[in-house]
Amino acid sequence: MLQGSKVYRALGQLAKPEMEELEHVLSTQKRASIYQLFALLKKPAQKQQPEPSKEDAFAAVYKKAYSKEDDYLLRNEYRLLFKEVVRFISTKEWNRQPEHRIKIKYLENLLHTEQYDLLEEEVNESLGTARKNNNLKFLLALYDMKIAYNIHSKPQSLANAEESLALATERAEMLQTELLRKLRMEEARIKMCERIIKAYRPDYEPIPFFDTVELMPLQQKDAYAQHLYKRAQINLVSPTDRIAVLKDIISEPDIIKQYEPEPDKSFGRFYATLAQEYYIQGDYENSFEYFALAMPLVKLLPADTRDAVVYNYLMALLKGGQQEKAATIAAQYKESMLRSPSMKNRAAFLFIMLYLFNRKPDEAEKHIDLESKADGTEFYYHMRLALSYVYYLRGQLELAERECNNLEQALNYELRKEGNSQVELNKTLNKMFRRFYALRIEGQATGMKELAEPLRELMANIRSTSGFDSVFVLLLEGEI
Repeated sequence: MLQGSKVYRALGQLAKPEMEELEHVLSTQKRASIYQLFALLKKPAQKQQPEPSKEDAFAAVYKKAYSKEDDYLLRNEYRLLFKEVVRFISTKEWNRQPEHRIKIKYLENLLHTEQYDLLEEEVNESLGTARKNNNLKFLLALYDMKIAYNIHSKPQSLANAEESLALATERAEMLQTELLRKLRMEEARIKMCERIIKAYRPDYEPIPFFDTVELMPLQQKDAYAQHLYKRAQINLVSPTDRIAVLKDIISEPDIIKQYEPEPDKSFGRFYATLAQEYYIQGDYENSFEYFALAMPLVKLLPADTRDAVVYNYLMALLKGGQQEKAATIAAQYKESMLRSPSMKNRAAFLFIMLYLFNRKPDEAEKHIDLESKADGTEFYYHMRLALSYVYYLRGQLELAERECNNLEQALNYELRKEGNSQVELNKTLNKMFRRFYALRIEGQATGMKELAEPLRELMANIRSTSGFDSVFVLLLEGEI
């Protein structure tokens, strides 16, 4: 066995063609001293001769005599050369990996760079190949990628959620099969060892074959599993308990830093989710605190996830009475949010409301789409209600009132057609807007004051919703 430094022993394992390829790589890099050290070591390493002395190495690299005071310089060159050799060998070994491993790296790059159309096409094609070859590892990786794509890069629709659930359930079954195969392979090695032991110790009792796996006892011994269990609970527990689970997770930052593959992204998601929970419960002050922690990290998240976080923050600011701050932040993300497939009409609604709060009816009208009925009654309803308020801000009170009258009729028709009964609050809100416009036309200040109490009651009923009803109520409250 070749003796000497780590880098010298590593070089001694390379075949002549590999050594020549490494020489070409090192000769093209900027740090000439690394190549000079390599040039000194390569021939004796190939011939399995003793390693040149550090005095010879120092002279070859620095063109002067070695001294103990300068020993750290030479050690640094050895360290850097070893790093380059390891990188070279690792790359060579990776290129010898099965084709599906290389394909997965390519697909991961498509996901990371948000080339979603190409990703979907490639994943679906690869799934056919993996199923045909019964390649479990490849299938697991492809399912994992498809689920991540569905959850983080597609609209949060019922169809996408059901598809992701089916994929995740099937993947969980495949993971159990993979675990079983690995355990059976490990048992083969255990039994081989036991056969030898029994030859020396006839009274030895073999370990029973594995027939069950108890997850909870295993979890108590593994901090990462405990962390993952808490992450799963975020989507399981009731809204009142969700805040406690999230605060428990972020109270252990060292666990997140140690086990999450991208800790900053994870912190961003946890802060944003916690802020969202406070926002849904109407606790805007705490919501602002955690959104502020999340915002510096959202740029690390995929674009659609980032836009969803920004959307929730802006909604919280609107409902918390900080419209000017919301407008400032919104300006930075407007183009991205309006282009986002997962945001769809929500982003347009958000910017409509921002402009209405800041009394810019012309800007708001640019985003009003009366064809949005195709996306459901809720979208159509809010678009027309926003249009009525555009007329109001322009002083066209009769048009504003007429829009509400037309909207009531259209809403009743759509609800009957859809068999939908979930928009009763919307009908009440529309009546309040219509009453408000009528009072404005009549100039009845007393009547408007009487409208304040039912508005407060309506707000109490819808404050905990993440939709636009409560934001519309705030518009009226500001006027009354």
